[in-house]
Amino acid sequence: GLSGRWRFEVAADGSQGPYGATCFARANLPDIGAVTVRLRFEEGEDPPRYGDVLEADATLSAPGGSSAAYCWRQGAVLEGTARRVVSCERADALGILTGLRNRAIDLIADEGTDDGAAVLAALVCGWRGALEVGDAYAAYQTSGLAHLVAVSGAHLSIVAGCAAALLRALRVPRRAGAVLQASFLLGFLVLAAAPSSAVRAAVMAFAGMFAFTARRRPAALSALAVCMIGCIALDPRTALAVSFALSALSTLGIVLFAGLFQAWIAQCFQRAPRLTREALSLTAASSLAAAPLAASLFSQVPVVAPLANVAAAPLFPVVCAGGLAAVLASLAVPAVAPALIGFASMGAGALTAVVRALASVPYASLPASVPLAGALLASAACAAALWLAWPRPSR
Repeated sequence: GLSGRWRFEVAADGSQGPYGATCFARANLPDIGAVTVRLRFEEGEDPPRYGDVLEADATLSAPGGSSAAYCWRQGAVLEGTARRVVSCERADALGILTGLRNRAIDLIADEGTDDGAAVLAALVCGWRGALEVGDAYAAYQTSGLAHLVAVSGAHLSIVAGCAAALLRALRVPRRAGAVLQASFLLGFLVLAAAPSSAVRAAVMAFAGMFAFTARRRPAALSALAVCMIGCIALDPRTALAVSFALSALSTLGIVLFAGLFQAWIAQCFQRAPRLTREALSLTAASSLAAAPLAASLFSQVPVVAPLANVAAAPLFPVVCAGGLAAVLASLAVPAVAPALIGFASMGAGALTAVVRALASVPYASLPASVPLAGALLASAACAAALWLAWPRPSR
């Protein structure tokens, strides 16, 4: 029953629903302290973005009905409707970084085209507002490629792999290459609003890169475990996040089987470019562990997903890494934005065209009811089967 004019800091990108925009925001309330609030906005209001600060009149109450469980999983203890919203400027470090991200999103919207711009904004900036307006996202879901437009550890792995391959091709010294690769990943994190799954993946990537620089052998499984424990200890809500579970399983698959898939793909496609083989191996390894859990959580089995991953794998790393480079260059030199972002948007549009074609295949996705325990057992069984088949496949 609290009523008044409050100051809110948006904790995650808002979304547009059938009844208006909503977001989760933090507020410091008298006699209560800092809390997370689920805010609804009046019709016609655009959803706010991560890091925005706003003042609004609101009457706050405890979540009830169907929203209670959803708010609990997000750590929100109050909800209310924001009225007479006024945006506030912020001059702190986070404000500068989120301002940079907002400029990137606006540049993509101004210079990109249709689906390409929406997908590019999701890949590079983690902004899915434009993507959810049309039907492009439904095509990604149907084809089993929704993970491509949700920034996670897989994106960090592919961006890191592409950056490493480029630095090797340019014969950059190892120490300088580690610094450049880390800078590239930090730029990607800033533009993507630093989702928890991507931060965890970035910490692991940094540990691996600098382990080589320090002449220490990296221990990827231990690093993954420590990162998971640290993320949950710092923010217990992470334990309930679907994205975190899928990202952790994807990373586990990469840690265990990326080398195996790379060796197999090299045997099967000896003339394929090395970058393409690496992208295929990362995609296959990350999907192995996470696909059964995704089927359980989303009640569908994208039958066309294996073909879709193979078809999208050569394009995705180029669009993701190339789009990031184009956006960063456009922010530094705005005069080149129309050409670079237009070209990157065309690449994202080509990827989406492939996804739409795959989603249009009859029975591309089937409804399913998969028990959670059965999904995890299926992941373990697939991992055991691959381990037994190591190291080379028969015809």
